[in-house]
Amino acid sequence: MEPREEPVFSVEMYTIAAEQTHISGEHSHPYHELYFLLDGSARHFIGNQIREVKAGEIAFIRQGCIHKATYDEGQTARRLLVSFSTEFVGEPYLFILRDLGHRKRIASTPEAVVALQRLFSSLQEEYRCRQPHYLSQCRNLLRQILILLSRQPHTEPDWHISPNEEIIQNAAQYISEHYAERLTLRELAQMFAMSESHFSRTFKEYTGVGVAQYIKHTRLRAAEKHLLREGCSVTDVAFSCGFTNSNYFISEFKKYRGITPLQYALAARNE
Repeated sequence: MEPREEPVFSVEMYTIAAEQTHISGEHSHPYHELYFLLDGSARHFIGNQIREVKAGEIAFIRQGCIHKATYDEGQTARRLLVSFSTEFVGEPYLFILRDLGHRKRIASTPEAVVALQRLFSSLQEEYRCRQPHYLSQCRNLLRQILILLSRQPHTEPDWHISPNEEIIQNAAQYISEHYAERLTLRELAQMFAMSESHFSRTFKEYTGVGVAQYIKHTRLRAAEKHLLREGCSVTDVAFSCGFTNSNYFISEFKKYRGITPLQYALAARNE
């Protein structure tokens, strides 16, 4: 179990103007997001996957995942973004969150789409009006949405990705699987038959972060899980996750989580 934090919950509507082509820069946070695209279409990099989201579809982004949305130039897109922590919906829903996080695509039946639109509309209105006990009602509506999404059939992606997208997706997946090993920009670029500068630019274009930052972020996320295990010292965790200096690991982990690795481990074990 992770250290307990204050529950997070918000509902926001965003409009992406036609002249905006993407949301750039590093983007990750310690809470989950349900992304409901109302109009337009978008390409998402989530974790280590590139996905397409069309109007009426939903993307789920687990806490801590690096992600970036890219929109087609010349189109206007509207999205409803629901941000929430595990603490807000409750630990019993953690299994559903994990299931949704592992799905490459969340496709809903026509009947479910109608029900989801109604639930999201009610959730948005409840959050906007903020009547007495509105958070309790928002929690109930969000739980209904999560349950309905979890009941949708698992489907394989039906979108096409470009050659460059495929290279970057494969590179991100390789880093996710080999984070404990020595990884360098030079070796990764050679692996995917690109120059270092071209690979670096292309990687950041599609993921929103540089190669070194993505590697570090992947290692820190892995370290969170390792720290929850009994009998693992901070030094052991650092080296098992690809860090070569435990002091550097402690410093970077504190920037990432706001507390040291030892404080994180102790807080989790005392839950």
